[in-house]
Amino acid sequence: MYVKNGVLTDATKLFDEMLTKDTVSWNIMISGFLKDGNFDASFGFVKQMQSLGFYRLDQATLTTILSACDRPELGIVNKMVHCLAVLNGFQREISALREGCQIHGRLWKLGLQSDFCIESALMDMYSKCGSMGDALQIFESAVQLDEVSMTVILVGFAQNGFEEEARHFFVKMLEAGAEIDPNMVSAILGVFGVDTSLGLGQQIHSLVIKRSFGSNPFVGNGLINMYSKCGDLEDSIKVFTEQLILSAPEKPSPYILLANIYSSQDKMHPQAEIVYGVLAGLYWHMIDEGYVLDKRYILSYVNQD
Repeated sequence: MYVKNGVLTDATKLFDEMLTKDTVSWNIMISGFLKDGNFDASFGFVKQMQSLGFYRLDQATLTTILSACDRPELGIVNKMVHCLAVLNGFQREISALREGCQIHGRLWKLGLQSDFCIESALMDMYSKCGSMGDALQIFESAVQLDEVSMTVILVGFAQNGFEEEARHFFVKMLEAGAEIDPNMVSAILGVFGVDTSLGLGQQIHSLVIKRSFGSNPFVGNGLINMYSKCGDLEDSIKVFTEQLILSAPEKPSPYILLANIYSSQDKMHPQAEIVYGVLAGLYWHMIDEGYVLDKRYILSYVNQD
């Protein structure tokens, strides 16, 4: 309403006060400022949207921007947005690496390869296509880097099976004093396996506490899985209990996750009494909170010995 009536100050205030934003709300703000002729503010929202990491430029966003870039002096912006639209479309197409390289070549000819948004899109495209060497080369030569760029490389290593490289990259970021955010922590925790050093995981947990990331559910679940994979069931249960306090106790997903942790352990685990004690406590806590058993989430354990 405020945007349609041109009251952008009130619209911005309302937008900033929103606890939950989605791509639609971002698009409304971008479109509103574009129609008002305030290109700096509009592209400021685009940059902010990308930097948060939770939102991607969708077709509506790009179409909105392109529709406002028909002025001659904005021709270069038009080309940049067009390239972003093409690059963002490659995220699910592994076979698109050749076409992505062609786009990269055109960007060199246009002199746009060093643009901040273009560099991030190129890194994302190469990592999604499995070409981490090219993605890392762009990262290392970039003039400007932010949390989004670092997360792209970190997630790229993890998703392409380079767990050790992901851990080394994360440690290098820490040593360089990079600003670590919950997305990075969640990504690095996902590469931990049974052969991973528990010491590094404990250091990351200390970082989580120091930066107050514990309330982030992705970070919390990552810590639970990390400890369980490294064989530290006691700390895994401890983190789970902390997460349970922060979340709604009637939701079944945390209990399913805990059941998966236990199922990965020996049935005669020496800490079995602790496990069953915690489960009993959680069960009665659920009853006290008024939770009604949902039979859809009953798990059956089958002896496959």
